[in-house]
Amino acid sequence: MNQTISSYDIPTTVKQVINTAIEMQVIEATDVYSLSSEFGTDWTGLVGRLCEYAFTWIHSDREKHTKTVKAAELFWQEQAAVS
Repeated sequence: MNQTISSYDIPTTVKQVINTAIEMQVIEATDVYSLSSEFGTDWTGLVGRLCEYAFTWIHSDREKHTKTVKAAELFWQEQAAVS
């Protein structure tokens, strides 16, 4: 199934996680594009994967992990409020 999504379909909190992960050099923008083919609109899966990538930095550059997870917490809070 082909699914077309645009930047308008991505929740703001997910964009914040993506942008933070890119800013902190947890992932490159082109790699985020690749993840979109795996996750589509599974925002929880995408955010979770970005947090997994950030976790790999916890011992060598804790700030990468901390800032990415902090952005992800806003997404998770939003999801909990919707549930």
